[in-house]
Amino acid sequence: MNSDWQAITTQTATEHARFMAALRDPEAAQTAQLLTILERARHSQWGKRHGYGSIRTVADYQARHAPTDYAELAEAMAAMRSGEQGVLTDEVVLFMETTAGSSGGAKYIPYTASSLAALQRGLYPWLHDLLQHHPDICRGRTYWAISPPLRSRQATAPVPLGIANDALYFGEALADKLSRLMIVPEASGSDSFADWRLATLLALLRSRDLAFISVWSPTFLTDLLRWLEANPAPCLDALRRAGETARATELETLLVTAPLDTHCVWPQLALISCWTQGSAKQFLPDLQRYFPHLHIQGKGLLATEGMVTLPLCAAEAPVLALHSGFYEFIDAEGRVLTCQELEQDASYEVLLTTAAGLYRYRLGDRVRVRGWLEATPMLDFVGRAGLVSDLCGEKLDEAFVCRALQAQDNTVAVSGFAMLLPCTAPRGYVLVLDAAMWSDAGAVQYARTVEERLRANPQYALARELGQLQALRPHRVSRPWVRYRDFLLTQNRRLGDIKPPVLGLHPELAAIFALQPAQTDTACTAETEQG
Repeated sequence: MNSDWQAITTQTATEHARFMAALRDPEAAQTAQLLTILERARHSQWGKRHGYGSIRTVADYQARHAPTDYAELAEAMAAMRSGEQGVLTDEVVLFMETTAGSSGGAKYIPYTASSLAALQRGLYPWLHDLLQHHPDICRGRTYWAISPPLRSRQATAPVPLGIANDALYFGEALADKLSRLMIVPEASGSDSFADWRLATLLALLRSRDLAFISVWSPTFLTDLLRWLEANPAPCLDALRRAGETARATELETLLVTAPLDTHCVWPQLALISCWTQGSAKQFLPDLQRYFPHLHIQGKGLLATEGMVTLPLCAAEAPVLALHSGFYEFIDAEGRVLTCQELEQDASYEVLLTTAAGLYRYRLGDRVRVRGWLEATPMLDFVGRAGLVSDLCGEKLDEAFVCRALQAQDNTVAVSGFAMLLPCTAPRGYVLVLDAAMWSDAGAVQYARTVEERLRANPQYALARELGQLQALRPHRVSRPWVRYRDFLLTQNRRLGDIKPPVLGLHPELAAIFALQPAQTDTACTAETEQG
């Protein structure tokens, strides 16, 4: 075993053992987490306002503090971004990350030393368990897609955007070892997606000892490999320019032979980690066709805001990350429950309390109880709460899309019916418009305007830059409102309750709006289809 891998295995063992022991008493572990988090926030502006210094039990916390959402925290987050300390937590904010939000398109999430340590208390048990069950990973190097590519870190801001080195998410104790094992594409000095794609493929292709890949969406890999299949020459040329003549010669026949034989390209590749639940599930078959010989492990629910679950090889589903935050769950009747009060097969919305300043925070994700490991729940991610479309991590919700469709300037005049319809073939969104209200030229112009507004969502913008989503496509159709209304009437909806949504998530809407066959494979995540 490589000495760096050996050191990583050794250094993650203690946290793994601690986590496995805590599975027998999740209530004690969760109570300890909550009280520790509140103690570190008692002197902050927020902590003083809610009396965190006098809270002694979970019941005290729930009685003192109502659930929150990002809109309630937006002013505090803006203050923290400007460098103000002591707002939501007593700790120094080290940096912030962005994620998708309904208000303005982006949410800024703070990270502190304690929140990074909480993340590591989930990452270490997962990584140790993975290395124990898949030791072949230790035969080579790894590729991790963690921070968004094509993003400047903005380290000169009062509070930096993003972390200096992705390996630091694992803590300084492991960062140097993981850095030596990580395959990192060379920066091209360009913001071009094409340059990033070629640099990433070059880094992967020159690494014959690639043993482990960790990405978010399965489409991240499949889109890269699909382009590689269609464009082997630029990749081979890049290898030769990098001095990898022998590797280019080895790959010359492999890259021009269809289908791509990934086992021969990366003979030591042992495992891929990516999303496998929720909307990602529909993209797994494409990834498995590229890697039929490999095990693909699903990630747990790891949001920018914090870790909720982590995968263990012996568990049927990801397990609640007991030491990474405090978790509550809202059931179908609106009751708020702790982890020991959950029921088999029931679905819940997650409330998250973190060491970085999120308190009883509505994460917007829903989970379903698959069972228990010891006494701790195993939870499947089932999708976003409310009306949300999520093809590859962009998470467009109804409120944000509604704002994107509104006339916010004088460039276009919005007329009549307008709905975004998510599609997977080709993957992206179709803007359904009333043919009687829009000319071809006007529809194209409006779609471009809406596309730019959608890019205010950082995950949507990233998916577009990475080629995971195509540009918004206008589709003019006659009498769209009548088609939609009549369809819902056949679904036993009352006429007075029917209103046109801005997100069309029902799988039959593609046919209702007469989309072309290449556009009819709709896919999305939603809790309910709202009229």
